[in-house]
Amino acid sequence: MKNYVLIRLRWRGEIIIIPQFMDSIQYTRGAEPQIHNIIGRGGVATPSFRPPLIAYLENAIFWREGIRKYVNSNLTPKGYVVKLNQIRASMEPCHLTIESDNLNYDLDMQVLIDFESWQLDETEQNVRYSLYFYEFREHKVKEITASATSATSSTTAPVEHPTNPPPLQQPRPQTYTVKSGDSLNAITQRYTGSSARWRELYDMPENKAVIHQRATSAHQGNLIFPGQVLTIPNSWL
Repeated sequence: MKNYVLIRLRWRGEIIIIPQFMDSIQYTRGAEPQIHNIIGRGGVATPSFRPPLIAYLENAIFWREGIRKYVNSNLTPKGYVVKLNQIRASMEPCHLTIESDNLNYDLDMQVLIDFESWQLDETEQNVRYSLYFYEFREHKVKEITASATSATSSTTAPVEHPTNPPPLQQPRPQTYTVKSGDSLNAITQRYTGSSARWRELYDMPENKAVIHQRATSAHQGNLIFPGQVLTIPNSWL
């Protein structure tokens, strides 16, 4: 018999219990620090250069009988998807706890959530889904204020501007080599601070060509594999 675990989400004072089997839960931590570009302040790395933890529910199921058996809730399988999409759209952190008789699966942290995929069956009794929980960290960034000495003085010599300044060079597209444990959501989170813009990465023609080389079916259309080289949108740099 499969071991049973409980996943609890606390959001805006509401507690949502998700019934789950532990063999669908995976934990991963990237090999690189997460860098966030803050306008006017440059790149900020996560504390101690430790990449955030990611809990991943892969190909799991919200099934009606499981909800009735383990959870005292009025939510239907479809209701779970609606509620989790509401939390995702808010872009607010929620508190995640995972409890199990296997201590390796216990978890307690602030997270942002994101669906990789979900599909409701024709009876609306079951939902098959893949869901990410990204460890949430808040950066403390000091405000930058202009000092009095930085103001232009009346005695300062005027700056000479060339008549024909050299043209601005366009930034070169940056590439990223996919590593084990990566996903489009995780890469997007690394560059933009939110995984919600992953389709911008996927929809680039050069990236679609790379991704579809390894896809064996339409279901795998947005899966990526180690060693693939993706082009990062200029607007992310």
